[in-house]
Amino acid sequence: MEWVIEFDIAAAVLTAIILILFLKKKNYTSKANRIYLCLMSVGLAASVLDVISVYGMVYAKQIPIWINLVINVLFLLCMNCIVFIYYFYIAALASEMIVQEHLHKHFMKFLALIDVILIASSPFSGWVFYFDAQRNYCSGSLKIVIHGIAIIVLSACLIRIVRNRQLLTATQKFCVYLYTFSNMAAAIIQCIFPKLLITNFTISLSFMIIYITLQRPEDKIDSLTQLENKGAFLEELNRDINSKNQFFLLIVKLQNLNRINDMMGVSMGNSVLRHFSRILSDAASKSLLYRIGGSRFAFLIWDEQETANIIMDIENHVKDGYEINGMLVQINARYCQLKFPQHGKTVNELENMIQFCLTKEAGKKDAKVVYADEKMLENLKRDHEIQDIIKEALVKRTFQVYYQPIYNWREDTFDSAEALIRLFDDKYGFISPEEFIPMAEKSGQILEIGDFVTDEVCRMIAANRLQDYGVKHVHINLSGVQCMQRDLDEKIKTVMKRYKLDPHIISFEVTETAALHSDSYLTETLQEITDAGFGLALDDYGSGFATFGYLLNYPFTEVKFDKEMVWQSTREEKAMIALNYVVKMMKELNLTIVAEGVETEEQAAKLREIGCDLFQGYLYAKPMPKQEYIEFLRNHQKKES
Repeated sequence: MEWVIEFDIAAAVLTAIILILFLKKKNYTSKANRIYLCLMSVGLAASVLDVISVYGMVYAKQIPIWINLVINVLFLLCMNCIVFIYYFYIAALASEMIVQEHLHKHFMKFLALIDVILIASSPFSGWVFYFDAQRNYCSGSLKIVIHGIAIIVLSACLIRIVRNRQLLTATQKFCVYLYTFSNMAAAIIQCIFPKLLITNFTISLSFMIIYITLQRPEDKIDSLTQLENKGAFLEELNRDINSKNQFFLLIVKLQNLNRINDMMGVSMGNSVLRHFSRILSDAASKSLLYRIGGSRFAFLIWDEQETANIIMDIENHVKDGYEINGMLVQINARYCQLKFPQHGKTVNELENMIQFCLTKEAGKKDAKVVYADEKMLENLKRDHEIQDIIKEALVKRTFQVYYQPIYNWREDTFDSAEALIRLFDDKYGFISPEEFIPMAEKSGQILEIGDFVTDEVCRMIAANRLQDYGVKHVHINLSGVQCMQRDLDEKIKTVMKRYKLDPHIISFEVTETAALHSDSYLTETLQEITDAGFGLALDDYGSGFATFGYLLNYPFTEVKFDKEMVWQSTREEKAMIALNYVVKMMKELNLTIVAEGVETEEQAAKLREIGCDLFQGYLYAKPMPKQEYIEFLRNHQKKES
């Protein structure tokens, strides 16, 4: 036998093995996976048909000529179809929809049509192949066109790879470059040595490389629930966005997972997640389901009514709780629904809306199901604009520092004040710190804001000689993010040296939330601050989870009672009794006590009676710009004199 078919046999065996492994493995739903399956199937058919065609040519005189013609036509159609399928596979890897690129679409159709016409007509025209009078297989005069088209399509693949290289990982780029160049080389070798059937073997090796490096379903499958993960979700989302067809997203969040983990352990929490994911899977008969992180799941739906059916199905399963490992577990799920393109036209916009719904809107107690609407879009737009306003304010230094005087009732003086950051904008006017500070903490801009406030306060103290007005301390807030800076104390000392200030003039306030979420390193940082001579206050005591341990573990010299706790204690007798004992305990620890939110003389009288040292609130003064603050101090000094 003149033909070297061993490569084809090896190619068929190798491709069959890869195909079996691929089908046995759990795969996520994706365009790339579907195309890869098609690619292997056609490749296997081409290898088998090539072997059959060789035997048909060897025994051409013993079998009808039409059988050889049909086999060779089928082989050449499969063989040349591979490059077109591969082209679309490259597009799927880059998450593109080629069918919408009309120039590419028509060009590929044109090339495919030439292939089909030349190959299918060859039994009659002999353009690509024919059998002579002795039934020997012969290449037609236009067979070079078939090879040329293959090289053109592979070149187009290469161009697409280069053009979309930013959408592919390094591994993906290496594999597709290898596949493209190796198959171009094989096509050229096949032209030079037509009886060396190496092309199919090269293709099968490429299938193996793709299978090992690119077709890794475990990368897109969540190991705990065996659902498709966020990576698979984003790929499918991108494809559906490119299709321009309307779809719906239903996001489901398991609200009480952290509580389950805390009370019953992480192992039980994982069992709950697995059980909950099975409930969701049962509800996803007409939709796609993904676990997009933590306790969050996403349904991709094409019928709006189906979202209501899914929610009803889930609630019917979880409303009575269920037993896991002998323990009754109650599930609390919340939902948010979005529509494409009304609530986002890109993956990033939809992701932002999902995050917005699950945090700000779903935080409302009555929001079992949150439906995205125009108001949310406006709020989300406001969030993005405020983030830009923060950036601009940092660049242009347009943040303002206000000061709220703190009253020492024993000495009848305003011997301290709290520095408060303020942000104003031409469009939105006053933007509350409660709105922009969390954004700045999340983005890391809080560090720059903190540096700005420290510098501005020290500049103001030095320029106006606050000590001459009897001011002993100015309080500056430190966020939890700032507290975790390794060089925090050195940065502060540098600013103090710049303005030649004594450290005792500054007292830093740390919220109990920062203390709650920080580790042992916080103790070291705060100790360095107090060792340098700065004051240290625990802010907002009573607003959340403050414990006696905070006062023992951290070197606080002052405690500021949260205004809500102050208001409750002055309204309710039991709360005042509890506060009285807290004050006595803190006095034993030699802590100075500041009561925030003092607004009436009645409140002030009750707080004086139990021993609070300092008062801060609208009864005495509101936060004010620095010039008003200086004028306020002057006026009070005149009254004293």
